Amino acid sequence: MLGQEPKTQGEWNDPDVYKTYQTATKLQRNWAANGAAGAHSVRPETPVSAGWMQGWGGGNTAMEPLVASLDLDFTDRHYYGNPVNMMPQVKDVDLRVLGKPLLVGECGAKNHPTFKAYDPWGNGDDDESYDYRFRYLVSHAFGMGCTALLSWHWRDPMEGIFPCGLVHSTWVPRPTAALYKRMAETFGKLELVDNPPDTVLLLGDYLRHTALRQQVINAEHRASQTLMWLGANFSVLPDSELGKLPSSVKVLIYPVPYVVSDEVFDALKAFVNRGGVLWLSGDISIEKPGSVKNQRLMELCGVKSTKLIPPLMTTEIETISAMTRTEEKVGINCYIYKENTFFCNKPLELDGGREKQMREWYGMVLQKGGASMTRRSADSDKLETFRVPGKGATGWVFWNGGAEDVTVSRGGHSITVRAKRIGYLQIADDGALQVKEEL
Repeated sequence: MLGQEPKTQGEWNDPDVYKTYQTATKLQRNWAANGAAGAHSVRPETPVSAGWMQGWGGGNTAMEPLVASLDLDFTDRHYYGNPVNMMPQVKDVDLRVLGKPLLVGECGAKNHPTFKAYDPWGNGDDDESYDYRFRYLVSHAFGMGCTALLSWHWRDPMEGIFPCGLVHSTWVPRPTAALYKRMAETFGKLELVDNPPDTVLLLGDYLRHTALRQQVINAEHRASQTLMWLGANFSVLPDSELGKLPSSVKVLIYPVPYVVSDEVFDALKAFVNRGGVLWLSGDISIEKPGSVKNQRLMELCGVKSTKLIPPLMTTEIETISAMTRTEEKVGINCYIYKENTFFCNKPLELDGGREKQMREWYGMVLQKGGASMTRRSADSDKLETFRVPGKGATGWVFWNGGAEDVTVSRGGHSITVRAKRIGYLQIADDGALQVKEEL
């Protein structure tokens, strides 16, 4: 199908590199779609998906869990990595904006006598770290809108291979099993209702299929982490699917796209013209390698590109009619055009040291668009907050990632959450407190 030796390194516009990654994506998408079609041929009513491991590959390995999930009934991410990296990894396949439920279909830690002296996965092997992992994974999956989280597996196999269960092979529960049960019982008191995302993180397809792939994925993860810190209700979407965007979406976050098709550009203009709010970082003047459309930034952002630059670099621009906001200390120029288009010529998402600026600007964008945010000004920086709507009530999930106790309030009710613990408030629509629990 490729017709050439695979090539994964080269210039950003190397056609052989692009063809290599595109072919890998097509094969993975076809594999998933064919498997789903086969399952549906036997049980048409059964929802079908494929469970993707964490990561996008590396080196000569390419994985494309997002595009490969487009033809499936729901999206399913498996996660065994460091808990603090879990959310952006799961968000990589969050297509709830297209009506596809999101699951964590596998997760777990390991705890087995053979791993006491040697820890090959780096997942910890004592009861305390086991508890920490499941506290983090369960609370964040519930908070971010996952339909389910499944531990792989419930009981260790007799031969001791893959000992990641909550119950030993001898049928003796690990201490974490009791915590797991408590979390299920607590969160299960809320009867969930649909909560469609009003914000979308738009992922540029082109550069993700070039030698710049990892830098782009890292930038997208920084954007995802910022939105999660703010408590945005967001989904991701490949930009090739922008034409399917529901009218309920209020905000688009579009980091470092660079190469943008005419169809995507027209959809961006239509979104802004109907009142949607757009954050765009970096140039979008390339329609495809060799085809430059300098008027695009002027049309969409009110600025003019004065020099064509390589991707992932600061765009040299001339301000035409944009209102300018400048942060001299960090050399960042961000522009607001016609009140609902935010453009940054130096992509903040490329630099891991721009966390503060990203939180400030993304917060402005979400506020301008009227999009939901769960963070409050009084909340600790170390606190992660989630709002889960239910029938007749709302669940508030708080994760204290710091080292000190944190007290947080919602709806006139407060809870103190210890370090690395979950706080949960369930408040009825009439303001009455239904559940208050630290887990």
